[in-house]
Amino acid sequence: MKLLCLVDGKVVPPDRWIWNYLPEEAQGDTVDFMNVDSVRDRFPGWGKLLDYYPVYLLLAYRAIAESRDQQYDAIVGWEAKHGFTVAILRSILRVRSPKLIILAFSYKGIVTNFNWFGRWVMKNVDRVTVVSPAEVSYYAKLLDFPAEGITHVPLGWYDRFSDIDVSSQELGDFIFASGRSYRDYATLCQAIKGVNYPLVVNARQFNIKGLEWPSNVKINPYLPTNEFNAIMIKARFMIVPLQDTLHAAGEGHIIQAMSAGKALVATRTPSSESYIEDGKTGILVEPYNAEAMRNAINYLLAHPEDVRSMGERARKRFEEHYTFKAFAERSYRTLQHAVARGKA
Repeated sequence: MKLLCLVDGKVVPPDRWIWNYLPEEAQGDTVDFMNVDSVRDRFPGWGKLLDYYPVYLLLAYRAIAESRDQQYDAIVGWEAKHGFTVAILRSILRVRSPKLIILAFSYKGIVTNFNWFGRWVMKNVDRVTVVSPAEVSYYAKLLDFPAEGITHVPLGWYDRFSDIDVSSQELGDFIFASGRSYRDYATLCQAIKGVNYPLVVNARQFNIKGLEWPSNVKINPYLPTNEFNAIMIKARFMIVPLQDTLHAAGEGHIIQAMSAGKALVATRTPSSESYIEDGKTGILVEPYNAEAMRNAINYLLAHPEDVRSMGERARKRFEEHYTFKAFAERSYRTLQHAVARGKA
């Protein structure tokens, strides 16, 4: 295959992104990469029109221009920010080739105010993968997109803790919550007021605007990866408070917590319950229920043996299902099928 991939971060040879984790049969593929150098993400909602979406639209234009000069089998976009923007411009310019495949697709943000527009744009997409099984039927109906063109591919993550025994780490005296997209920090703020234990929150300012946190809470800005990992590995357990959504949200932080061997308290959504085994690797609580979240937090604080056993099972589940290698292999099978479809 000859592919043009739009990804987060610059891919410098010999790095080949998911192809680093694939068998020899895939190493003959020609894969070119494009990315944006930096993206500011300071505003929620409509504010993204100022500092976020224009950057990806410009990258999409570059990708379409490049695909005209090269005989690619497909353009592969990582998430909708890369792939959906390509589809927008291709729809406007009436460009239909090469094939367009979006990995880890999620339909959210301001475009959901104009679903007619989303349905029109998606006619210029050949295949998407989604990280939550519930999204297959959801997007098929919402976007009038063929269900056979949507493949459930569970998310995977880099194992940043492979060189340590996560179960034997000396822990700090705090719990940790993090993330920015579709987070419900308002419910967490109410829940933690009944918890006598330190909490560290890693979030954007727009996530926590207007919330009055008690004195046992420390708010961090959104931290670089190495600082984030250092805090996560020391935390007693992780909290992922989510809004009630049908699309994917929070999976990245859930899987990172699992890789660090952490028990989880998370909001129950169609996506989170496909990753967390309730009562085994974490505790799921109903959306917007501060009392249930408080009870779950206090339970884990009072039962360190459960925290340890949940964390061990979470780490094992990560190793068996959610490594980046597993994600690469699952994604590659979808790419092969999508590119081969329709060929003589």
